[in-house]
Amino acid sequence: MVRVGRIGLGLALGFIGVGCTTARETILECPAPDNAHIAVFFREYGGGAAGFQDEFVEVRRRGKADPVRILRLKHGYDIVLTWLSPMSLQIAYPDTARVDHWQDWFDFGYQGTDLKWWKTSLKTLPSKDGSFSNGEQTRCVR
Repeated sequence: MVRVGRIGLGLALGFIGVGCTTARETILECPAPDNAHIAVFFREYGGGAAGFQDEFVEVRRRGKADPVRILRLKHGYDIVLTWLSPMSLQIAYPDTARVDHWQDWFDFGYQGTDLKWWKTSLKTLPSKDGSFSNGEQTRCVR
């Protein structure tokens, strides 16, 4: 009886995992003014019938695969990435979106003996159902 129960549990857990893959779609890449780094707006989605989707912004060194995720949204389908300087990024997002994570300061390590800190700031724009409603569009400003 115990053996049959374990087999049934194993099969059930196996079926739960089927169809629960995650996909990633890059929506916008925005190089910094000095072209040393790139801010990327993307979405991750999946989960079959129940489904999920989150939107993210990350910054990575050009040509490297070491991103720092600085923003995670729910229902934020548009974004404006504005580089205020090579080390300062403003992120405008729909005011109807929910911010689940925001990292306002982050670093990419040392440059010589100096630790380089980056600054991000957030700005909301009028929206409806997660998309801009004031004529604004997803874009990159350098």
